[in-house]
Amino acid sequence: MKFSRQSFGQLGTRDVGLTTLTSASLEVRVLDYGATVQALLVPDRQGHVEDVVLGFDRLEEYVACPAFVGGIVGRVANRIANGRFELGGREYQLDTNDAPHHLHGGNSGWDKMLWAYEGASVSEDGASASVRLSHDSPDGEGRYPGRVRAYADFKVTGSTLEISLLGTADRPTLLNLAHHGYFNLGGPNRAHVLDHELVLHADELTPGVIPDGTLTPVDGTPFDFRAKKTLGRDLPERGPAPPGYDDNFVVRRTKDALFAVAELSDAVSGRSMHVSSNQPGVQLYSGNFLDGSLSGKGRAFTRHAAVCLETQAFPNAVNVPGWREQVLLEPGQTYRHVQVFRFR
Repeated sequence: MKFSRQSFGQLGTRDVGLTTLTSASLEVRVLDYGATVQALLVPDRQGHVEDVVLGFDRLEEYVACPAFVGGIVGRVANRIANGRFELGGREYQLDTNDAPHHLHGGNSGWDKMLWAYEGASVSEDGASASVRLSHDSPDGEGRYPGRVRAYADFKVTGSTLEISLLGTADRPTLLNLAHHGYFNLGGPNRAHVLDHELVLHADELTPGVIPDGTLTPVDGTPFDFRAKKTLGRDLPERGPAPPGYDDNFVVRRTKDALFAVAELSDAVSGRSMHVSSNQPGVQLYSGNFLDGSLSGKGRAFTRHAAVCLETQAFPNAVNVPGWREQVLLEPGQTYRHVQVFRFR
């Protein structure tokens, strides 16, 4: 195990660093800007190592990108209906950057923030390497109440990447962070992920872009991934929007601290990725709105070029009484979101 650090560019007068965590079977590069996984190198069945996430080679491309590629999104991941919520008897109006709704923290989302580098290290037993980044979010940032102190820890152990997101607040507020990685296990030369096979440990989903508290069984629908099937097999139509998935699934929770969320695999390369988390939901997004206008690391981001599996609290939870506690953070509490990616 080892780590290294280098400059990725300048943001104004501030240097933006890139930390590389390396094991015998995994290499992860974490960017200070957005607490972003810039690259994730994984071997195939023949031992050939390729980058399995979308990303960019230059800082200015991340700054200009509207697609949340690889970053930590928040303060509240996913959507809030009409950008409005009530807390403590006061109504708050957030940015409606996914008009008419609020998405991934709005125009001041944390994927667009320069996180502070707190340090990197190798564990005493040499089994893991990690890096910690932090963001001190002032009261009113993104139009949210309260100051939030947040940490993003990235740890590599063998063939596993663990991302831990922590947060505390000085007054009641909302917090729901998510890692917005775009995965293509076939590597940079694979045009799409519709031939990837997926298992989701979910019996229900929260239907619609803005859920209202209703849960719908996946049985007998294109959203049933309880048994392995390819992403492109029953691709749902979305009306005027491009076909594909952009839906929150209700994770089948267990009494364990972490529970199985998903298994993504690519038969051609032999790579597979097992995802576990402690969050109640996971957003499956199949890159429907990628249209080739973005490109990075030598490839165009065309429709269905990659898939996101964003563990999270439910979308619009603050406006649904039965879900509201998922996203509320009180002083004295610690928000803790753990997501683990295990590669084979």
